[in-house]
Amino acid sequence: MSSSTESTKEEKLHEAYKSELRKLEETIRISRSQNKTLSQQLYEAKNRSSNVAESMGFKSFDELAQIVIENPDVWNFESIMANHNKVNHSSCIEGDSPPKDNTGNNKTILREEFEELRRQVQALQHGSHDGLLASSSRSSNDQVPHGSASSSKLPEKTSSSEVFELQAKLKLMTDKYDKLLATKEAAERKYNHDSKKWKEFKSWLFKTVFKGGSLPDGHPEFPDVSFNASPHPIGGFALRKNFLSSPAGPSGQSENIPSTTMDDTRPHTISGPRISSDLEISCDSPTPVSRKRKTAELQLKLKSSPGKGRSPLTPSKVLNSPSTSKLPHPEDKEKSDTINKCFEINKDANNGLDYQYDEVVRGKQHRHQLDAGDCDLCKEYYNRLEPLPSPPRPPMWKSPSTTRIADFSTPQPSTSHSHTKRNFSESHKKKISRHRYKWSPPRTPPDYWNIGFPTTQEAEDINRRAEEMHEEKRRRIEAEADKVGGKYVRRKNP
Repeated sequence: MSSSTESTKEEKLHEAYKSELRKLEETIRISRSQNKTLSQQLYEAKNRSSNVAESMGFKSFDELAQIVIENPDVWNFESIMANHNKVNHSSCIEGDSPPKDNTGNNKTILREEFEELRRQVQALQHGSHDGLLASSSRSSNDQVPHGSASSSKLPEKTSSSEVFELQAKLKLMTDKYDKLLATKEAAERKYNHDSKKWKEFKSWLFKTVFKGGSLPDGHPEFPDVSFNASPHPIGGFALRKNFLSSPAGPSGQSENIPSTTMDDTRPHTISGPRISSDLEISCDSPTPVSRKRKTAELQLKLKSSPGKGRSPLTPSKVLNSPSTSKLPHPEDKEKSDTINKCFEINKDANNGLDYQYDEVVRGKQHRHQLDAGDCDLCKEYYNRLEPLPSPPRPPMWKSPSTTRIADFSTPQPSTSHSHTKRNFSESHKKKISRHRYKWSPPRTPPDYWNIGFPTTQEAEDINRRAEEMHEEKRRRIEAEADKVGGKYVRRKNP
């Protein structure tokens, strides 16, 4: 399944989860709003009951309710009205004024207050059993004083069973929301894990297929070389171990395979006879060597997979001769090993220590004894240096020196311009370099500070420069190991 199909499915799954979460959040919001309204109503009822109890001389409404329950004969409507009439009659006698005819109004007010108190007591009793008392944001300034016209009118109450049912629904919704959230997090973790595995697989596929690595399904690797498949002269051990004989045709002559350039970006098919995975290309008839001997000595390795199946390029029967056996190269084995496996620090040249260290060295003479290094900016300067022109030589008619300088009968090794230039830049660096270290710090990888994803060509260039940097480090360590008293020595049993 392609990555686009997987991403589409994951987006649909995320959208479905998001829609369900939005519905659940809306239901939770409505339940919370209803719960807040009920809590506010209960809080108002509690404040009113507290005001009534305080106006009647009790400390709390619970004390008033307990007294009313214990003395139902005293705290009833008739007893309250009788006591009220007695109080009015006594006040009229003491004030020498006729009593006002407010009996009907007083009865109505007292009856309403009594009924309201009884409802509040019942509501508070149910609320104490169900645990529904909650705080509200309403201030005490919004409370209606006792005795006003609106004090006997309370907002419409909701039964405790409805509140309990709403709380149960809220708890159920919360549990369902938690489960959906856990499922969403698990899906995200699985997506991240699968995405990481897919990226690793793509990286492995790029390195193996497009960089000439061996595939697990038996496909051969194709090195990035340009080789000429025409026959080469057979003579010498180096050519014999690099080029193997190919099966001849019916006429006894080998078929010519056209010159092919293997590209490292995609595999190519090879025309001509099929070649065994243990054989390499060569021919019997001698022809001139190609223009680049280094390229001609490279071999096309066709490695078969370790599985049960055979490679598509492997023939059913191929004759092998003793001279066509593949011989390993010691240099290739040494290069395949790591630097730490082949070399170690020379303790005699490192104050008896087997690890690198850094120290502060003062004084021009002492610092001049340290190794001269460079940075990215100084390196360009040293690379562009050219050796000074040689001084003028004496004329040819001058008498030669009596000291024999060299034997002209033996050929002298010629030094290339690049080698001379490199030696001059190294010597000049040792004279004037400001970068002096006992152990030079590691180099920064190529394009390490460039933020972003490189293209395929940029990645190839970065890998090439990194490989060159590694090879330069290996050459430097090998030179130190070959030098007497160098910083590195070769391991005895690498």
